[in-house]
Amino acid sequence: SMQAKLAQWKLLNDVQQEFGLEGLGSVGYPSDSISQLKQAILAYDIQSKAPSLPVLQGQLLIAEQLLSSDRRPTMALSYAKTAWEGAQQIQSATIQSQALGLMGNIYEQQRQWQGARDFTERALAIASSRQDPLLISEWQWQLGRIYQQQGQNNQSLQAFQQSVEHLEIVRRNLRVMQNEVEFSFRENIEPVYRQYVDLLLQGGEGQALPQSRLEQAIQIFDDFQVAELEDFLNCNLELRSKTQPDNRSAFVYPIILGDRIQVIIQPPGQQPLVQYSVDVSEAQINQTLKNLRREQERNYVSPEGLELSQQVYDWILRPAESQLQKRQIKTLVFVLDGLLRNISIGALHDGEKYLVEKDYSIALLPGLELFTQQASQEPNLKALTFGLSRGNPPLPEVPGELATIKKFIESKQYLDQSFSSQTLSEQLLASGAPIVHLATHGQFSSNPDETYLLTWDKKVSGDELSQLLQNRANSPYRSPINLLVLSACQTAQGDPRAILGLAGIAVQSGARTTLSSLWAANDRSTALVMSEFYRALSSSDNITKAEALRQAQVKLLKTPGYESPRYWSPYVLVGNWR
Repeated sequence: SMQAKLAQWKLLNDVQQEFGLEGLGSVGYPSDSISQLKQAILAYDIQSKAPSLPVLQGQLLIAEQLLSSDRRPTMALSYAKTAWEGAQQIQSATIQSQALGLMGNIYEQQRQWQGARDFTERALAIASSRQDPLLISEWQWQLGRIYQQQGQNNQSLQAFQQSVEHLEIVRRNLRVMQNEVEFSFRENIEPVYRQYVDLLLQGGEGQALPQSRLEQAIQIFDDFQVAELEDFLNCNLELRSKTQPDNRSAFVYPIILGDRIQVIIQPPGQQPLVQYSVDVSEAQINQTLKNLRREQERNYVSPEGLELSQQVYDWILRPAESQLQKRQIKTLVFVLDGLLRNISIGALHDGEKYLVEKDYSIALLPGLELFTQQASQEPNLKALTFGLSRGNPPLPEVPGELATIKKFIESKQYLDQSFSSQTLSEQLLASGAPIVHLATHGQFSSNPDETYLLTWDKKVSGDELSQLLQNRANSPYRSPINLLVLSACQTAQGDPRAILGLAGIAVQSGARTTLSSLWAANDRSTALVMSEFYRALSSSDNITKAEALRQAQVKLLKTPGYESPRYWSPYVLVGNWR
């Protein structure tokens, strides 16, 4: 549980020292270390020891282990009760709250709802009196689950809301404690948001949910997206005013829940939200998306790939076709969830055409409050371009790519030896060009150590690149980067969260829009897409970046030899699509 993970991390050393058990490992290490520790503490008959903070914490640790690993609730309850009684003796309100809450959790797992609720409410009362946001969030979450099981949805929603609000306080405070505390986003934070969204989107059979409920659900889902990115980057991000769809765009939220995909579409203006769900298990969704990603990377169009592509299209867009046409939507801005972020949305197929062929331009947003929605005020297109053709493997098309950019827009270029890390740093600050184009090998990963960009003299880490770009964004003498193009860069293969690496660079760079690739696209096809992208971008003052990319992709997919999504579909636009 949330509070136990934190408490274990802080106090396990005390427990080890109390019983002479140093060297047996600590929380965050392999579970056999915890198992060893548990057996050793049991051998000391910890229930009979005089109460002290380490002894009581050890009792709670054993109770947790007995409940989660050994499935022995009666014995777990005995240890939790002993810890509670000891906490009263030494007047530790925190341990009292932890022990009572754990007893509530034991009753919850036994489906004894009255006992579960009574103990949880007592734990919450103590936590509230101490204004402890971590414990308040934990017990409100537990209370929300208990109310939900009892069919008391209004009380459950209130409890979940309180849990999320206090979780926000905890998350922001954790930034200053990160070295002391291992706090798992997946275990401690994500389930609260997901269960809350799930509950908000549950309604009576065949009944339309109130608009206010849908609005609340997408707000919580968006908060979750920001929380996930902040956790990944280990920082608090600067939030702006919430981006809104313009009069020809719509936001699409496909939310993966345990037993269904729930889709909410936000049209422009004050038009009502569109909502529908498809019954399909999370396991089936994830397997389908993994298979589809594999098929999209093939250098030919396979029947299986088309079938999978249509399946996902049917799940997330088919029910909205008529609504989108009726509202004359031209840009679909996706706030994606889970493994949906690893596939090319533009390569979804309706049985006749790919999505990009249906005249929909596409953009991704990892959070509606992370990007400015204002269009660039730059009157002219100017670019600062960097390229590395002699990498490993080499990128022989890069010189031509940079030369083609220069044909369409004014640009200053640095190729091979002139593209050093120092030149990159200096030119980013010296130039006011609104477009920065980097044609070189790079990778985005969920492991910060594996996120990088190659220059002539060194591998620039993701953090270093973000800092270089931020220096430009924060310069009082330069306007922010309007468009950052990371050509030939890719997300790490087989990494389900790699897109967070790209989103992280996109957000931290301060660039309004970032264009990159999901997988290592063919060198020649990348040059062709980039050439057509800049041609389209320079053709009209009214064309959006997303539409320029769509036109480039459609032109390539209609070029003989490049019909497979592998060549034209991996490019993704993150941020401001205008």
